[in-house]
Amino acid sequence: MGRNRHPNLALLPAVGDSGVMEGPNPAQPATDRYAYPPSPQPGQSPGVAETGQPTVAASGSPLWAQLVFWLSVGLIALASLALMADWTARNIEMVRMLNAIEASENQMKVAQDAILSQVPDDPRDADLADDKQLKAAAAAGRDEVAAAGEAARGLSFFPWHSELIAAQGAYLAHNQAWVDYLAAGAADPRTMFDDQDDIEPTWREAEVRVEAAVPLLPWPRINYRVNEIFANETPGGSVTAAPLPGFALMRS
Repeated sequence: MGRNRHPNLALLPAVGDSGVMEGPNPAQPATDRYAYPPSPQPGQSPGVAETGQPTVAASGSPLWAQLVFWLSVGLIALASLALMADWTARNIEMVRMLNAIEASENQMKVAQDAILSQVPDDPRDADLADDKQLKAAAAAGRDEVAAAGEAARGLSFFPWHSELIAAQGAYLAHNQAWVDYLAAGAADPRTMFDDQDDIEPTWREAEVRVEAAVPLLPWPRINYRVNEIFANETPGGSVTAAPLPGFALMRS
């Protein structure tokens, strides 16, 4: 038989002089002895077993990218909380302002009713000028309306809530117009039945400003309350628009 009948014999371990088959040389490098990398030791990551150095996580994302991602998530969450807090604050401030406006309007209505209840059936200029009951009614209304205005003035708003601050200022101007109107009536009741040039403009300005201050996505009933306050065509319930018994006789 020839040597080429069994070519694979060359792959078998060599037989030494002692007749014992020789195994792999322990001194031979591991990369030459194995076709695959060695298994990691207990507590050792695969990357360390292969290269001796730590490797990136299996996801492949570097550490800085993960930090940027979580930082972005945190900033978005904080921004959402800030927007929610500001929305809540605007609604709370709006409700407080509407409470103050309604209280002031109620005092104007009380003053109007008290004054009208004291008007004689057949009024004359001379009689009205010295009517102590009319003067007292006007003076009492002046004080109550002024107190309601001070309550509205005491409201505070965040500096960046400019619409609410403007609405407060506009309504305070209307309240002050009523205080001046009643103060003049307390001195001379006849002035309360003249045209009131200051009440109408301040009332319309307050309407525009208060409606502009309504928050985005307002709480229930806020829009309803605003509409109810300004639904009356009479500017703040002024006496000049009320039917006065014998008013035509007084002016004749």
